[in-house]
Amino acid sequence: MDEGDQRVVGEFIGPDDERWLGLVVAAPHDVYHLPAYAEVSAGACGGSALAFLGEVGGASCLIPLIETKIPIAGWSDWSDLSSPYGYGSPLLSGDPARFGALLRLFSTAAAARSCASIFLRSHPLLPPRIADPASFGVEWTPRGSTVSIDLRKPEEQLWKELRKDHRSGLRRLIAAGFTSRFDDWKDHDRFVELYLSTMSRVGARSSYLFSPRYFEDLRERLREETHLCTVLAPDGRIAAAAQFFRCGDLLQGHLMGWDEEFKSLAPAKLTVWEIARWGREAGASRLHLGGGLGGENDALLHYKSGYSRDRHPYHTLALVPDREVYGAICEAAGRLPDSAYFPAYRADAA
Repeated sequence: MDEGDQRVVGEFIGPDDERWLGLVVAAPHDVYHLPAYAEVSAGACGGSALAFLGEVGGASCLIPLIETKIPIAGWSDWSDLSSPYGYGSPLLSGDPARFGALLRLFSTAAAARSCASIFLRSHPLLPPRIADPASFGVEWTPRGSTVSIDLRKPEEQLWKELRKDHRSGLRRLIAAGFTSRFDDWKDHDRFVELYLSTMSRVGARSSYLFSPRYFEDLRERLREETHLCTVLAPDGRIAAAAQFFRCGDLLQGHLMGWDEEFKSLAPAKLTVWEIARWGREAGASRLHLGGGLGGENDALLHYKSGYSRDRHPYHTLALVPDREVYGAICEAAGRLPDSAYFPAYRADAA
């Protein structure tokens, strides 16, 4: 091994550092890895966007992050780190066997930065594959599976692979005269209204109730990646709408809402089908629909599985750089450090 292979380097950089975007575009990536997305996501939760760059033995990684200050008396100088909302997994170059060493280097650097906890999410469709978490020397936790639609298949095949109830629902909508349109941004305000009202009806956590500024930031900062699908009722009213991303040949469903008046017809079904058709015509390879709420095998996952049988394992990683510090913060918050929620000191906010 030559001298270059012996390098061990780790540092945090901001979204304005050209190396962040340069390393992302040089590797298989998704919208969640872009510095602009990290900034928008950080703004929605009161945090700051940054990334960790690490190099060990010729292998390197880039980890997009959000840093959030800990709102507990006596610990305001400390923070925690997490992947941006979605699937902002670490990007790895070089020998996968070095991934564990890179993550340990990351944890050490986070401790020096006064970070009390780290929470990372994998990307179900991109390397590194986390099929055997132990091989990386760190404990990735299985969080169920996600669903994607293979857009390389003929449209007729995609239709045949729909679950029976989805096909019948789509036939009913199409026969009734429901139609779709894309990227007509005069529909955007109504989409925001439908999304927020839908989240309120289903009792979503407050973290899903994004501010109007969040939606505007996505449009402005991710102008090339952000798209809007609107489903119109026969009388021209907007029955459902969905915001989604395209990054390279991947599509990601992001946010969706529908008008309660049309609930019996489930017009949201048509948004997913039309996005898949749009993506296929645009040359995308997959539409990723995500998984159940919190990775559970629930009604949401069952609904998404009606579009495709393609499943992908999803994992998360919880790291504690300094267990004594973590335990002290949990104690100050009145929480046990081994709580099922991570980080335990934020359980009240969840």
